[in-house]
Amino acid sequence: YETRSTAFGRRYGPDADGAPISDGVSWTVATTASFLVTEENIASLNASYSRGRGVTPDYYDIGTAFAFRWGDLPQFTVSASYRHSDRPEERGFGVLFGFTTRFGARSFASGEYDTREQRGSLAFNQASLHETNSYNLNARLDFAGDGVGGSAVANIVGNRGEAGVSHSTFLNESGEIVGSRSGLRGALSLAATGDSVAFGRPIHDSFAIVRGHRTLDGADVWVDRAGERYAVRSGRLGPALINDLTSYNPRNIRADAPDGPPGYDYGTGSFRVLPPYRAGYTVTVGSDYAVTVMGVLTDAGEPLVLTSGSARSLDDPDAPVVAIFTNRTGRFSAGGLKPGRWRLTMAGPIPLQYDIVIPTGTVGLHQAGVLEANP
Repeated sequence: YETRSTAFGRRYGPDADGAPISDGVSWTVATTASFLVTEENIASLNASYSRGRGVTPDYYDIGTAFAFRWGDLPQFTVSASYRHSDRPEERGFGVLFGFTTRFGARSFASGEYDTREQRGSLAFNQASLHETNSYNLNARLDFAGDGVGGSAVANIVGNRGEAGVSHSTFLNESGEIVGSRSGLRGALSLAATGDSVAFGRPIHDSFAIVRGHRTLDGADVWVDRAGERYAVRSGRLGPALINDLTSYNPRNIRADAPDGPPGYDYGTGSFRVLPPYRAGYTVTVGSDYAVTVMGVLTDAGEPLVLTSGSARSLDDPDAPVVAIFTNRTGRFSAGGLKPGRWRLTMAGPIPLQYDIVIPTGTVGLHQAGVLEANP
């Protein structure tokens, strides 16, 4: 059920009493029933009644529709309906033909033709992935008895902004151009949080500035990377700007630096944020605890196999304790360490201890070699 106020619609007049004459529909009641014929074919029945207002008469519609598809062919739709109205030109049967076909996960084409209205359209759409270097395309052609209209829109999403171009033209029944319009659009935004400043694509609600820690030595930080694809990234123009966070909705941000030092430890590589209304975060990727140590533990010259233990800093009692394990050859790998002195304590009837020193300035992978237990 739908109802509309007197101000919803066109107005003419005044009438004999000086009041404006309104046009449109006062209220409409409608019902629809759908049936699944097969897994890919659907049939439906519908009926509606509308109470006219002013110069608009009452009318009712009854109709049926059938959508079907065979294999990989396009989906077709056929709708037949009858309208009864006091206006002869709006009364009678009509058939609407339509189709939709997909060209992959992001693009599709559609078309329709209405025999009652004697109008139709063709359209093509390709959606954007909302990541850097993605684009969307939209083209539409509408035709009717009074002419033909066409429009096309193309937008590209860049790392630091968005750009788009559009054009539309309308031709009358004689083929003359009676309207034409072109547009060019460009947009970017500037954001700041604390001592961090970044610019990028337009911000719709909340945002996050993503920058790399000094231990990454200037390597670019990629956000939500999938192979060579990414949402945004930092670079010569500064930190990355995530422009599409939603207020009060939690979001996980995945970030790393593909060209960072080998063996660099990013921790979980993910940050969880809960943005406030139209505000932002600064996210720093990396930390001082980014060294990964690899080596072999031995006891009396024999590999220490399948043993668990922990690594503790001898320089900083507040440093996190890192769990370590050895494999069948005594090899271990410990991530999340920083330069300085560390002691490895391995479990056993008699716990074994190993001391290592990570040289100052070490970033990423550090090879500790073969280590013998402390006396």
